[in-house]
Amino acid sequence: MLHRCRIVEHDFPLLNSNHLVVQQNQIAGILITDNCQNQELADVCRAESKVKPLSLLIGERGVSILLRICNVVSEEDLPPFWREFASAPKAQQLAVLQFTLDEKKQDVGFLQIQCIDASKQKEEKECE
Repeated sequence: MLHRCRIVEHDFPLLNSNHLVVQQNQIAGILITDNCQNQELADVCRAESKVKPLSLLIGERGVSILLRICNVVSEEDLPPFWREFASAPKAQQLAVLQFTLDEKKQDVGFLQIQCIDASKQKEEKECE
């Protein structure tokens, strides 16, 4: 009986049970790889859709002024703060600005630097 099975497997290699397991493993590996690639592509697309251009926030004229101030050619060359600031929800933009200012104050070593609040200055002038 075993001899006949070997003859059949030799004549019809696709019927070989060992060959089927190898094929199934190869197909499973291909499917897993394809699924991982699709997931990575979806993650990249999702991340790109969340990135908003700075021009939506401050307009084209604002971007051109900012490019001149930062001495760069394109919006992608601006410091990472601007991409983070533009992509942040409106409610978090002030926090992004505050965290960046705090980091820069620590980098420079001037923790006592205070930002001037224009609205408080205006109120003080009106009271005088």
